[in-house]
Amino acid sequence: MTMLDTTPIPSESSETASPILGATRAGVGRTVMLGVALVGAWAASIAGALTLETSHNLHMCALFLHLGCLIAGFGAVMTLDWFGLLWLSGRRALADVLDVADAAHPLIWMGLLGLAATGMLLEPSLTPLTCVKLGAVLLVAINGLNAMRLNHAMGRLDRDPDRPMMVWSAVTVSLSQLGWWTACLIGFLNAH
Repeated sequence: MTMLDTTPIPSESSETASPILGATRAGVGRTVMLGVALVGAWAASIAGALTLETSHNLHMCALFLHLGCLIAGFGAVMTLDWFGLLWLSGRRALADVLDVADAAHPLIWMGLLGLAATGMLLEPSLTPLTCVKLGAVLLVAINGLNAMRLNHAMGRLDRDPDRPMMVWSAVTVSLSQLGWWTACLIGFLNAH
């Protein structure tokens, strides 16, 4: 008996499914389209940040909401990663992690969207450090699409994940942590 207690979900098209990643052409195509949309939204938020002028009161409200979105999005990421560590240590089933991922992903995306929207109102200056932060935010967003594909692929397994799936998981978590912590640290440094 494996640690998985989930029923495998049939692939979108068994003829075109990758045996390692569980990806289909249609699924990859949707992910690429979402990636293009994310890059467009990221660029639009930067353009908006460079053109919008805000009053002191609006700036303070945006800062408060920005911090709230950070708590919601990054808190959900940390919770999900904690459950992943519990699974790796044998203290939780993979099905538990997948359930947490299903519940956390909308909160993560809402937090990230809120961060982008409120960040436009904070009138950032495009210093080299801020450009690194914006790159980290884009990394987090694109990696979020990767994480959703990973979650879907793991949910379809009828056995324990193999080494390539474990490497995919480790890279996904590492990129997520790197991106979120980089953006947080630079945001803190820019505030002082």
